[in-house]
Amino acid sequence: VSQAAEAKREGQRLRERTEAMCTDLQKISSQLSKINPSTMSYQGNELFEDLQSKITATYPDEVAAIEWRSSLGQEPVEIDPHLLIEAFAELFANAFTHSRGSGSLVFSASPKDGALVFTLREPKTEALDVDESWGTRPLAKVRRGHYGLGLFRARAVVAAHQGSMRTNFDTADSTLVTTVTLPQARH
Repeated sequence: VSQAAEAKREGQRLRERTEAMCTDLQKISSQLSKINPSTMSYQGNELFEDLQSKITATYPDEVAAIEWRSSLGQEPVEIDPHLLIEAFAELFANAFTHSRGSGSLVFSASPKDGALVFTLREPKTEALDVDESWGTRPLAKVRRGHYGLGLFRARAVVAAHQGSMRTNFDTADSTLVTTVTLPQARH
């Protein structure tokens, strides 16, 4: 009787592990899939406010450590707000999690040369080796439950909006600087 009970428990354990692996594979597949935004007209200041609300709701304990700076007005952008805010949220998630230094995160947004420019400045505890391929290699660093897909997807979302994402490390301030540029809509 004990062997049958043990076999049943082992079978259940294997089913649970298989289900967890299937869930992880589905998550990976969705993160690597082609992004097709369903765009709508949006205003720059509304995007900034909606992003601020999302980050405040998602990270209530961290939001006091963010300086929000915006000079955006009603500049039009053609975006999928859900996808784009999700991509920005990934940048904040990484900023709160990886090698965070002391001091505030600074998130700024401004119009410039027919585009909206968003910049996230993150103080870091250690120098980072950042180049143009930062966040372009999914599965390069795999840890339990983390596959290096977040920045890859954020870049893909920005690119699907005809935007660009640059990251560099300011050694003078020990700050990681990520800049997202989105084109204004032509009306």
